[in-house]
Amino acid sequence: MGGGYDQEALSPSLWQQALETLPDEDKNQFRTSGSESRIKPTDVLAAVEEKTKYCEEKQWVFYVNDAGEKILVRDTLNKVVNWLDKFKQVGDAAVQYDPGHAALPWMAIRFLLQASLNDCETFGNMLEGIESVSRIVARYTELETKVLLRTSSLTKELAGALIKLYGSALKFLALASRYYGKSTLRRIFKSTLYTSSKVVAPPMLLVEKDEEDVYKLVRLVQDEIAGSKLDDIVKSIQETLQSSQVSNEARRRRLSAWIGGIDTKNTYETSLYNHHDGTCEWVVELPEFQAWSADDNSQSPRLLWIHGPPGFGKTILTASVIQHLKRKEKGSVSYFFCAADNQLTRDPYAILRSWLEQVLEQHEMTISIMEAIYKARGKEQTLTQLGLWDLFVTVGEAVDELTFVIDGFDECTTIDMGAQYHHSEPRNLFLHELLKSLEKTKSRLLVVSRDVPDIREYLGKGTAASKDYAIETFEYAITAKDI
Repeated sequence: MGGGYDQEALSPSLWQQALETLPDEDKNQFRTSGSESRIKPTDVLAAVEEKTKYCEEKQWVFYVNDAGEKILVRDTLNKVVNWLDKFKQVGDAAVQYDPGHAALPWMAIRFLLQASLNDCETFGNMLEGIESVSRIVARYTELETKVLLRTSSLTKELAGALIKLYGSALKFLALASRYYGKSTLRRIFKSTLYTSSKVVAPPMLLVEKDEEDVYKLVRLVQDEIAGSKLDDIVKSIQETLQSSQVSNEARRRRLSAWIGGIDTKNTYETSLYNHHDGTCEWVVELPEFQAWSADDNSQSPRLLWIHGPPGFGKTILTASVIQHLKRKEKGSVSYFFCAADNQLTRDPYAILRSWLEQVLEQHEMTISIMEAIYKARGKEQTLTQLGLWDLFVTVGEAVDELTFVIDGFDECTTIDMGAQYHHSEPRNLFLHELLKSLEKTKSRLLVVSRDVPDIREYLGKGTAASKDYAIETFEYAITAKDI
């Protein structure tokens, strides 16, 4: 990174301690020579002003809010300036006991602002993270100078929470520096359109969670230390957390409406109600199920196809398996129950919509990832078939331990003509797209159905079609002995 600080002159500040918690790959992003001059807020301000001028010339609009107002990229840059001003106001006291205070994040922020980014969407995604880190530097520098010079068990605990928060912020800066520091051509070649959002989302979600922990401790310290004058800081943190929660909920509602998934929870709960104790447990003991569901940190996608004749209680079996998977601490489960007598559940693309909406509800980091696709697709009102597969692959690449379940896939007999699908598209082409997309993810897929030729063609273990995909495949046929 450009710029630097005299590392040997630094005392082990909280930022320096946070750096030591990172993997070597991330630490290396902050390595500089001791001869380089120490970064100053004015250096960062100069980079902000230069980038603001560039954005104004480009007339970059980050997004249009729900009120129809254009939110310019320069508006977020102005927030960074405000946090820099705040840091300069409170930073003098910090520098007295830590001459290089917060040099690490400011150095990385300047580097990112100077990166050559010619795409508004990409720069905007990164800039939101930069603004958040700038806020953290300014806000908690003030907190350190007011509280952490005093020693108590609570302030020690608060210092530990701040180190964790700073570590998450540095993690974002390291990831962003690795990605955005590449040449434009290499960045485009290496990534999909949505990689920038995937770089930002996971570490910034950790930042938000860590800040909640800091907030709880600050409230306790406020009660413990008389005259600490933390009211403004407490109020500021509280407003940030509340604003983030409200913003995320509004974004989730908008994305949910765009995806348009339908809920088959009633079928799931009814099937569990009709389940008799002592039945269905056999399925989770199957070697095929054990291998498919094993928690072995495998990054390979897995497929399990369980099939049997009508009347063998497959739907109740599926509900029992879902309940078993939900009780495991790791990962999440998204499911769909097809029914031939319900027009809404006969379209295979309804499966994708429902899965994606469930993932959106269960994983907060997917809000930013899905929103990037929503914006990139021009905020189209109807999510098309191509958009559905884009979402499925992107989410499956970004989120670990996702499990998807379909019950009664043989009852999917109708392609929704109103959703921009070809009316004559056979069911097996959907399976082809599903497996082609699944092999790009780290997810598991369970399909429960009858054994019919077009499904067997793709899901049967060892069939010619199944060999075309890099997926670990398992299969089990239910017999009368099982039930």
